[in-house]
Amino acid sequence: MGQAEAAVGALWVELDRPAQGLPCLERALEIMEAKFSPEHPVGATARSNLAEGLRKLGRFEEAIESYRRAERSFAAGLGPESVYVAVPLQGIAEVELARGRPGAALAVLERALALRQREEVAPHCLAETRFALARALRDGCLDRPRASALASQALKGLAGQKGEDDAELRRRIEAWLAEGGGGR
Repeated sequence: MGQAEAAVGALWVELDRPAQGLPCLERALEIMEAKFSPEHPVGATARSNLAEGLRKLGRFEEAIESYRRAERSFAAGLGPESVYVAVPLQGIAEVELARGRPGAALAVLERALALRQREEVAPHCLAETRFALARALRDGCLDRPRASALASQALKGLAGQKGEDDAELRRRIEAWLAEGGGGR
């Protein structure tokens, strides 16, 4: 059903080699969409990973469309309040932040944060969303004290986490706070 292709593609994207991952993810989606409908939730994770690869390659319009399709699929299959909907929402927001559009990222991140706070999620995921929201608030010159508080919460949420991704996110948050974060 395409899961093996999807897993290989996701691994390439995770290893920051999205150009290698996109063909695998596209093949996986072809297989999944031939068996199920294009909006079926079975392909939503693969579509989110495809969008992530597109984002990493700077193909922002394609990434946004892919994230939106993943969001619709997760919502249709698992319900609009499912924590899985937060995954593509986070991706959409990261694209908007990369494009220098913090205002466009703000509402999406508020929704993603609300979904992730409703259920037990990995500390890394919650920290990522809080940190992205902090950046959007600061970059949009909106609520700097809240931005700083969110970044601090994200950092606190990573305490005791030992993964390499956790350490990298912790370094990014610490650097952001050290350069003024939300306090300027």
